[in-house]
This record gives sequence, structure tokens and C-alpha cells, in this order.
Amino acid sequence: MKTNILLLYGLVSLSAFGCKKHSTEQKHSTEQEIKTKINQLYSKKRGFYDNVPDTTLFSNNIVKNMMNVQEITKADIERIKKSKYPTDKPVILEGSWYTSLYEGFSKYTIKKIFIKDNTAEAVVEFESNSRPKEIWTDDVILIHKNDWKIDNIIFSNKYNGPRDLKAKLNIITDFTH
Repeated sequence: MKTNILLLYGLVSLSAFGCKKHSTEQKHSTEQEIKTKINQLYSKKRGFYDNVPDTTLFSNNIVKNMMNVQEITKADIERIKKSKYPTDKPVILEGSWYTSLYEGFSKYTIKKIFIKDNTAEAVVEFESNSRPKEIWTDDVILIHKNDWKIDNIIFSNKYNGPRDLKAKLNIITDFTH
């Protein structure tokens, strides 16, 4: 009887240890996927109007809003060309559209990743080469459906301007309506 109880205790302990190890490996893998997405966004500086929004990087909502802003700007450029004032500036998204600081950054570091179910928040610290040097953090929000995608970026409250990427994209949309 004692042997059966010890054997049962051993199996339960081994099973719990095995599950914990698998869970830790899975968490590490998930964090690595998230880091890859963030590195994809910040490793090369991108102009907002240079490319079609990346559907492998951004959620459907963000892609839709980005495309909407691009179309609004394109239409406004055409409208201005045909107007009495063809040198006017169109409605356009300027500066670094995916960080808090208009001028952008020179260096970034992923500081921490929090994962809960199908959402994640990554705290990213940025540094600029400006004088004086600026250091700030933004929070990248990701969602997981079939894979991880950026669903928003919460900008630092250190600077004036939109609170997050969705609000920044909506400024252009709201301006035209």
C-alpha cells in the first residue's frame, strides 16, 4: 500500500514538473514570436506612405485604418492639384507614426512582455540622438488569432499628441469628416 502511494505521488510530481516545463517553453516561444513582430516594426524605419500596410504585422483594424488614411491623403493631393491653390499642403500623417516622438528614435530595447490569454503588451524603451537626448517608453499591444499581430501602440504621456496609434490614425479620418 505504501509503495502504491509513493508511486502515485511520484507520478503526480513528475507530471506537474513536465507540465511546468512545457508551459515555460511555450511562454518562451510566445515571447520570441512577439519580439520578432516588434523587431519587424522597429528594425527599419518606415515611411507611412511608402508601402501597403503589412497584413502579417498589423491587425485587420490597424491595416484598415492605415489604408483609409493613405486613401484620404491620396484623394486630398488630387483635390489640391485641381484647386485654385495647388501648392497647399494635403492632409497627411507626418513624423514617426509608430512612436511617441515626432522625430522618431535612434535605438530601442524591448524591456518587458506581459501575456494574458490572446493579448500581449510589450514595453519598449526608445532613445533619440536629439540634444538633449530623449528616452521614453511606448507599449505595443498585440493580439493573437492565428498569429501575433500589432493591434495598437500606446504612446508615452511624456509628449503631447495622440494617446495611441489608433487615435493618431483617426485624426486624419476625423479631420476629413
